[in-house]
Amino acid sequence: MGRFIKYLTSIVFMKLTERVKYGIGAASGFAIAMIGDTIQELYPNVCPAISDSLPDYGSALWISSMMLAFKKRSSVNDLVYSSTAIPILYTLSELGQKYGVIPGTFDEKDILGFALGGLTTLVVGLASKYSNKPQTPNID
Repeated sequence: MGRFIKYLTSIVFMKLTERVKYGIGAASGFAIAMIGDTIQELYPNVCPAISDSLPDYGSALWISSMMLAFKKRSSVNDLVYSSTAIPILYTLSELGQKYGVIPGTFDEKDILGFALGGLTTLVVGLASKYSNKPQTPNID
């Protein structure tokens, strides 16, 4: 398991184009959202904090990364914009639910999931932009 995690984390530092890295982030976010929805439907009482927040985390990661994947080159400003704009929009929709403007149920855990998804996009993006020595995965 440790080798697998080491391999996944080394993807950030590989000599891949930025678009591919953000595409991997978007695909991962989509998969996390789908897994979170499945857990939420099949096992809602297993760990409510995770089952309620995981789909929101995945959605924020997916959309934030996808915004960057469509650009040929993204600046740090683009990175900060996409990693904050999407969680802010999602948070505004949650606040709209709280005040009855938008149908739905307000949940603070959703806001946490959105914020963490945007933060993950920001951290991965900054790590890939500022890694001085691109490497290929070493699984040894």
